[in-house]
Amino acid sequence: MAKFAAESPRLLLQPLSLDHLEDFHAIMTDATGLKFSTRKPSPNINDTKSLLQKWTPSPEKPWIDNYAIVLRSNNNDEEKVKMIGTVGTVRVPQGLENAVEVAYGIHSDFWGQGYASEAMGMFVALYCADGREILQGKKRLVAKIDPENPASERVVQKAGFEKGETVDGGYSRGGDEAGRDKSEYIWWVLKRS
Repeated sequence: MAKFAAESPRLLLQPLSLDHLEDFHAIMTDATGLKFSTRKPSPNINDTKSLLQKWTPSPEKPWIDNYAIVLRSNNNDEEKVKMIGTVGTVRVPQGLENAVEVAYGIHSDFWGQGYASEAMGMFVALYCADGREILQGKKRLVAKIDPENPASERVVQKAGFEKGETVDGGYSRGGDEAGRDKSEYIWWVLKRS
């Protein structure tokens, strides 16, 4: 596996790769964890593998920059680490060509412990680091947040994002059992200096 891009006392960020497929599949089949996602739980490992490959950088999508959120073992044995989520850039939003959308998620077994906020802070530090040419001039990070998900709003607020435009329509919760449409989502914006 690749080296770690960022470290904290509890977490490691590692470039997302096919080496993470098994843990990534566990995350992408967690219906509770995907409740506010646009994705439905993955029906099989091949679907998960396809998504994982889509989230890997390529010459056509150099702004893709995704990381496995890895929980350190208690005894600092790096051989016994567990991937608990992902964080990174997934797309250039339509109509926001000067921005790149950040997405993140934690398996629901690990919710409520501050891991998403910690990982987002680590990712923002990487994104804002000097010499980062991978994002090719993208000046803003944006996050699409469901207004019924206050925990996710707190994650981006702690990382320095500001509440932006509310957009009506077009958002459908993939992880919602009823699959109901949402009438709105809110863009949260982190401006890059």
